[in-house]
Amino acid sequence: TTWIGPHHKNEDDVFERIRLRGLELARLPEELGEDLQVVHYKPNQHFFAHNDFATISSFINPLNKYHFAGGNRFVTILYYLNNVQEGGETVFPYANSSYNPYTNPIYGKSCNFYLFF
Repeated sequence: TTWIGPHHKNEDDVFERIRLRGLELARLPEELGEDLQVVHYKPNQHFFAHNDFATISSFINPLNKYHFAGGNRFVTILYYLNNVQEGGETVFPYANSSYNPYTNPIYGKSCNFYLFF
C-alpha cells in the first residue's frame, strides 16, 4: 500500500489526471481531495472492515479544508487495475439500503460510493 499525491509530494502526471478526474466526477473542489491510495493484494490478503471517517483528534493538517470540515470522505472511488478469479469484493455491510451493496473488481472499471448524502 502506498499513497500518491500532492500531500506526499510524489505525484506524476498520470496520477494527477486520475485524482483530478475523480474530483470532477464527484463535483468536489481540489482542496477537498485526498491523495490516491494504491493497494495490491496477494492471494488470501484482505483489508479489514473499517470506517472511512476521521475524528478531530486525528487531523493531519487543520489548515486543510478537508480536515477542517471534519475529515469525513464524501465519496470513495475505486479504480480496478486487474481482474481476479475469486474474491476481491468491496462490501458495505451497514449501508442504509434495501440491499447490501458490493462490487467485484473488473479491470478498467471504477465504482463510486457516496458516503454522506
